[in-house]
This record gives sequence, structure tokens and C-alpha cells, in this order.
Amino acid sequence: MNPEAIRGAKAWLAARKIDGTSYKETADQAALAGLFDLEQARKTAPSFEKFCRDVEQLLHAGGR
Repeated sequence: MNPEAIRGAKAWLAARKIDGTSYKETADQAALAGLFDLEQARKTAPSFEKFCRDVEQLLHAGGR
């Protein structure tokens, strides 16, 4: 699955909840963040990889 091709991400998440509750950003964010695989995201989402490279560049530039 190409994560960058998903449209309507909130509906996609809601359809995949297994506890029967609706998706709520504020209630579900901590659990989703805990499951988030940074390395996998960098491998499969070119825009996320670019974001990470840009942040790393900014962090290194700030130390000069």
C-alpha cells in the first residue's frame, strides 16, 4: 500500500478501528503515535523522507 495515495485519512483510520468506537483525533493520537514506525515511514513515503532530511538539515545548521 502506498501511504501517500490515501485520501480521506481520517475515514480510513475510522474504518479500521476494531473497538467499535469512532475515530477521535485527540483520544486516539497517543496510541497511534506509539505505533508509528519512523523507519518504515521513511522507506515508504518519499515526502516523509524529504521532511526528515529537511528537519535534520535545519537541526545541523542551527549548531553552527
